This record gives sequence, C-alpha cells and structure tokens, in this order.
Amino acid sequence: MVTKLGYNTTIFEGARAIIQSDHVAIDMIMCMLGRLISNGTYRAVYEHALDPTKVIKIEYGHVQKTDHDCTMQNSYCNIQEFLMWREIEGLTGKLEWVKNWFALIDWISPGGHIMCMAKTSEMPELKRPDKIPRFMWDVKQDNFGWIGDKFVCHDYGHVQAFTSYSTKMMTLKEIWD
Repeated sequence: MVTKLGYNTTIFEGARAIIQSDHVAIDMIMCMLGRLISNGTYRAVYEHALDPTKVIKIEYGHVQKTDHDCTMQNSYCNIQEFLMWREIEGLTGKLEWVKNWFALIDWISPGGHIMCMAKTSEMPELKRPDKIPRFMWDVKQDNFGWIGDKFVCHDYGHVQAFTSYSTKMMTLKEIWD
C-alpha cells in the first residue's frame, strides 16, 4: 500500500523492533546525521553524514508550557516546505523560472519530522542578486545560500503561497462538461 506522500507502507513491517530499541534508533540517527549546521526555533539542520551535498532537517517543534505540563507542538515547517517544493517542482512554462530560487527537497519522513534537502553554501565572494521574487517574505540572509552559481532559498517553510486570486470567473459548464 502506498500513502498519500508516496511511501510504501510495507517498509514499516518489522519497524516495531527499531522503535522499541533505543540502541537501534540512536544508531540510525548517528549514521544519518553529521555536524550540526544550525539550530532554529522549530528545527535543527545537520549535515547529511552519508551525502555531503545534502542536509537533514529535524523538526522538533517547540515546547508549549501550560499550567500542568509541557507538550511538544509540531510547527509543520518541514511539511509546509515539502508541500511548497512539490508545487514548485511541477511548475512548467512561464513559471519554470521559480524553481531556480529554491533548494530542492529529496524526501520527507512520513510524519514530517525528518527531511532531506540539497545543501547550500555561503559564498561571500559571489555577489548576491539585487532583487528576489516578491512572493518570498522571510528574506533574512540566513535563509539563503548558494548551490553552484545559483542563489537559492533553503528555508521556505513560511513562504507565501503562489496562488493568485483573480476576480475573473468561469462557468461550471466549461469545467464539468
């Protein structure tokens, strides 16, 4: 069976042993995660230990303190970023240029807490562009980097949607017939 995110659920058969064994889970994490690159409000970014051209983003959420206890709250940044990438990677024609502004995402875990993305680099010797697309609004310098000669956004979990709402109307007959 394949889930909506495209994961084959048969890979989870026997996963109970991994989940129940702290030693195996820690080994898996240690094999995948390299050096910590950055630590933000909702996520930590690590070098991918097996592929130096990638990073692993771990979303741990944030702690919400209440009168009685603390609970982890998922911010869904990884999922938002992944869904945005899925939209971006499918753009063609006049909108294909948009892809050049984003670091590509390779995969996301079924729960969205772990995501693999292309690694960007700081290259101060290269001149940043003078302008960026208007749909990018979280434009602090830390959210951008270089992949080759492309200046790209690598933190777009909070980018405005591309949908533009027009006042033009269409008849249902054109769609449903």
